[in-house]
Amino acid sequence: MFTLIKKELRALFCDPVSLAAISVLNIAPAVILAVYLTLSRTQGSYAGFENVISVMSLLTAVIIPAVASASISKEYKNQTADYLNSLPISRCEIVFSKFISL
Repeated sequence: MFTLIKKELRALFCDPVSLAAISVLNIAPAVILAVYLTLSRTQGSYAGFENVISVMSLLTAVIIPAVASASISKEYKNQTADYLNSLPISRCEIVFSKFISL
């Protein structure tokens, strides 16, 4: 299973969809915090980072399954799913390793 996770991590940085998701997850907290600080400054309230964390956890909960499902469909498109199914691991472990790598 660790070999499959290493393979997925290598493939993660070659896929443009994955790179876009990584970029969004890196840029979004700064944008959300800047907007939140600007809004709180105009309203005169306390600007806490808790709201930014809650929005980012929601964003992460949406992006990771989308990228993992795209990775699984890419396996079938490239016809490498047969190789994965021939390994002595279950399908649940294959999906789990894709989620772990993300």
